[in-house]
Amino acid sequence: CLRASGAVHLMGSFPQSRLKFSNKSDMWSFGILLWEIYSFGRVPYPRIPLADVVKHVEKGYKMEAPEGCPPEVYEMMRQAWDLLPEKRPTFKEVKAKLAQLKVITV
Repeated sequence: CLRASGAVHLMGSFPQSRLKFSNKSDMWSFGILLWEIYSFGRVPYPRIPLADVVKHVEKGYKMEAPEGCPPEVYEMMRQAWDLLPEKRPTFKEVKAKLAQLKVITV
C-alpha cells in the first residue's frame, strides 16, 4: 500500500501470491519494519526502481544492513525475508531472540 509520502510499504509474501496474508507474510513485513527503524525511516530497497523490486527480491536480493545495526538484528531481518515462508521465524521465536538481545545489551 502507498503511504502519504509516496513511499511503498511492500507486501510480505514475495514471491508467492501477494493476496495471501498470514503470520509468515507479517514476518516479512516485520523484517522490513526493523530495517526502516534501524535506517531511521529510509525507504526500503533504496536505489532499486519500484517497478523492479519484486524481480530483485524473487532473485534472492536482500537489503544490506543499515549502518550501526547490530549483526544479530540484521540476521533476524534476513531470516524474515526468506523467500520460503515456512523458513521464516515465528513471532514467538523473534520475541525470544529480542529478549536475549535485551539482556545482552542492558
